[in-house]
Order: sequence, then structure tokens, then C-alpha cells
Amino acid sequence: MIRRCCLRSAFTVHAYEVIQTRMIINPQDLLNLLDKDLCVPLGYEQGTNKQHRLFYSIDDRECFVAVQDTANGEIVTVLPMQYHNRWKVSPQAESLAIELVMPKPRLQKSTNGNRKTPLRLMVIVLDKDSKKIAFHLEPLVMEDYGAGINAVVANAQFHKELNVLVAAKLAGQKLCSVTLIVEKPGLRVQRTTLCYG
Repeated sequence: MIRRCCLRSAFTVHAYEVIQTRMIINPQDLLNLLDKDLCVPLGYEQGTNKQHRLFYSIDDRECFVAVQDTANGEIVTVLPMQYHNRWKVSPQAESLAIELVMPKPRLQKSTNGNRKTPLRLMVIVLDKDSKKIAFHLEPLVMEDYGAGINAVVANAQFHKELNVLVAAKLAGQKLCSVTLIVEKPGLRVQRTTLCYG
């Protein structure tokens, strides 16, 4: 059964206090993010209208889970990832939550007038406190590595250049994943996530 909250989001007193004391994101920005559906639905608590919604806060530089009552739009609480234990959240779900709120690069034209396809690279690392941090690397040009995302993943030169780009940004952090995102006008977004141990 598909249940979708069409009511505007609002905070319970508890949820508002959690956001004010434990998070950097402006509460109104969080309401806008949820109302615009810039989050990943994880599921419902059994026998309730409480939906768990994964979102990324750019200000906090991490993912959180909002528990929202879809019957009235109330956000009951907001949980950091380390306290959310209802479902295992995949790296792909985290990458999608981040992608939904991160700015996208513009398509560039090459010198011969053909459009280049930007290959966006979203990196997730663990800092020294095991907190996940996400950031984008400078977009690459997909056609430099192959005709599609699968060709890029199979290209050895791409992996060499990716390793150099990531190593320059790590600064003692542990690499978790790199998500490759390709958007061509009029076509479905392609994405694949490379996970690292």
C-alpha cells in the first residue's frame, strides 16, 4: 500500500528541540526539504503512519532520518544515522539522499559544438570520529572514458584518475564510497556506487 504525506510538514515540540540542540540546519530549511520530497523513503513503522525518511543536511554534512506521521504531517523526531536501527541504510540510499540536495554542474559545450556529458562524482568518507562526510569532486567528462556509465566503470584510466582525485581530498579520512552520476537531457539519470572497505 502506498501512503504519501500530502500535508505540510510540522515539528512536534520534541523534534524541534532535537533540531535546535543537535543540528546546524535551520528548522525551516528542513521543513522545505521534506515538503519538496528531497529525501529517500525508508519505510513505515509496522501498524502506524510513521514513515522514516532519509535526508542529507548540507549544513551538518551528514544524513539523518526524519520520523514523520503521514496522517498529520508531524515530524515526531529526527535521528542521526548511528541511532537509526529500524532498517539498514544502504550506501546507495545515502548517496541518493545527498544527490537530491547537492547542486548539479551545468552541461558544457566542447570546442566542436558537441555537448560534453558531465560525470558527477560524489564521495563519502569517514572522518576520525567515524562520522560520514559527503562532497563532490570536480565533474569529469564521461566521453573521455567511454560511451556509458558501465564503460566508465570498466575503464582502467578512469580508476587511476579517480584514485588521484580522491587521494588529494582525503586528508586522513577513510573512503567509503564513490557514486558516479550521469545526467543527459531527456534521458533517465544513470548512477552507480563503488563501495570501498
